[in-house]
Parts: sequence; C-alpha cells; structure tokens
Amino acid sequence: EIVGLLASSADITARKAADDQLRLSEVKFRNLVENSIQGICINVNDRFVFANQAMADIFGYDTPDDILNLSKAVDLIAPSDADRLLNYGYQRLDDHGGPNRYRAQGVRRDGGAVWLEVMADAVDWDGNDGILATIIDITAEIHAEAGRGNLADALNHFPEPVVLFDNEDRLIFRNDAYLRGL
Repeated sequence: EIVGLLASSADITARKAADDQLRLSEVKFRNLVENSIQGICINVNDRFVFANQAMADIFGYDTPDDILNLSKAVDLIAPSDADRLLNYGYQRLDDHGGPNRYRAQGVRRDGGAVWLEVMADAVDWDGNDGILATIIDITAEIHAEAGRGNLADALNHFPEPVVLFDNEDRLIFRNDAYLRGL
C-alpha cells in the first residue's frame, strides 16, 4: 500500500552549461600557462608549489617536477642576489611594496649562470600567501649589452674619430676622439 509520494524536479540545463563553460575555461587557461615560453612559478614559504615547463627549461631541468622537488626556491638564485630577492618577496607579502619587476642572476642545474627578468606579485595559493613569478631568460641580452660596452670602450681608446649609424642612418655612437674634434 502506498502511503504517499513526493517528487521534485529541476531544470539543470543552465547549470550544466555553466559547468561545461568553466571546465573549458580552465583547460584553456592551463594550456596557456603550461605552454608559455615564459617561466611561471608559485613560491610558498620558500618552496615551489607550481612551475611550468618553461621554468624547468630556463634553469636546465627536465620537468617542472624537478623544480618542485627542490628543497628551497632560493636554490635557483645566485648567492649574490639571494638576500635582495628574498627581501623583495617579504616586502610584497607584508604589503609594503617592493619592486614587482627586476633583473636577477639565477643558477642553472649545471651550476651555470642565467640572467633573469622577473615579474612577481603576491598571490593566495590554496589559502597560503605566495609569490607568483613570471621569468624570462635574458642571458643573451645581458651578454650583448656587455659586448656593446666592451666595443664602446675599445672604440673610445681609438685615436681616430669613429661614428656609427644604424640601418636607418640614426647616429648610435661617437667615440671620444670624434667629440674632441667638435
């Protein structure tokens, strides 16, 4: 014998569409981050909790997991820059500012130096304060700048006037001998 019957229904079409859209958005975002040519990492309490493949490549590691398995994030920073960068991180986490963009020298897995352009900001990561950093390897640029400086020094010691123009005939260099002749 049936004593009673209670039924309820709801149209969940809109919710299902929203859930599908959210999943698609998450996939697109993950692909964007994981396939970026810029290193992207998140550091919480001096440990990496996220790193993409570009981050591993910049520092000479095979996979992002190799970065995540480091005992301390500061291991990727040259000792000469470690205190400065740690201070920047503490300043950001304490809401006291600190630069969000700077250059620093890092240490590759093989011990070699890598020059970095770093853009960093404080983030919440699973309820913990962390630092999100986007990193670009600028080693070639730094070496080129140093080479230009060495060339300029050499040309400044040349006794004859030297003037250099770029492809569009803009003056880009004049040595000291040229300036003395003016």
